[in-house]
Amino acid sequence: MNNVNKFNQNEYDKQYKKDHYKTITLRLKPDTADYITDAAKSMGISRAALLTKGALYIIDNGINIDEVD
Repeated sequence: MNNVNKFNQNEYDKQYKKDHYKTITLRLKPDTADYITDAAKSMGISRAALLTKGALYIIDNGINIDEVD
């Protein structure tokens, strides 16, 4: 069997993610990570969605976070 022309879904997915997404890594204290995880679960969204939506909301609305701990 000739595998040269066989479509490889895993390779396609890997290349798609590489072309369309970037990874951002965060270092969080365990209690902060747990807090974010619990909040995301209660909202029925992923942690990535919660952090993305929260960050974009702050940026888009010009919210000053200089004095936030």
